[in-house]
Amino acid sequence: LQADNNITVQANGTIDTGANGTNNTNTTSSLTMEPGNNITIGAPIKIHGNLTLSANNTGGNETGTGIVIVGAALETLTSGSNITITNNGGTGAHQLNAAVTTNNGNVSFNGNTELTGNSIVAAGNGSITFNGTVDSFVNTSFGLTANTSGTTNFNGSVGGSTALTTLTTDANGTSTLQGVNTTGAQSY
Repeated sequence: LQADNNITVQANGTIDTGANGTNNTNTTSSLTMEPGNNITIGAPIKIHGNLTLSANNTGGNETGTGIVIVGAALETLTSGSNITITNNGGTGAHQLNAAVTTNNGNVSFNGNTELTGNSIVAAGNGSITFNGTVDSFVNTSFGLTANTSGTTNFNGSVGGSTALTTLTTDANGTSTLQGVNTTGAQSY
């Protein structure tokens, strides 16, 4: 999907890109969204392939803040399929208020991320990478759980501007952190 401005995904149920429903593991289909401004996910997406959400992506003609608002669950069903969320030069931070899950694929947030609700990111044995800061939304406090038996990388501060309530990573994996500020427990 491409657009010069915003893309908003809404549905009364789950959006499933599988050819014959969510139980079809023999089909692989990727989905890429590249608007000139924001992407708002308001319905769960289940996909049998890679999911790429690339906000503010118009080849130099960006039109706004360029954020991805994850307000409903994102899930890849095919083993090794990745989820990539990118801010291409926009001024805003991605907003996360839902589960983001892969079946042993990687999850990458490129750009700053704000939690607008308690959130879980899970990647089986894939990696989880936050290439930017991770904060709670202004004047709020939410927790983040990042579960992978692989590597979790926080390449910017966590809770540096607005503290998280909690930060939990999978004890069986490895975590790289640049600095963490929470009002509650931290578990690695």
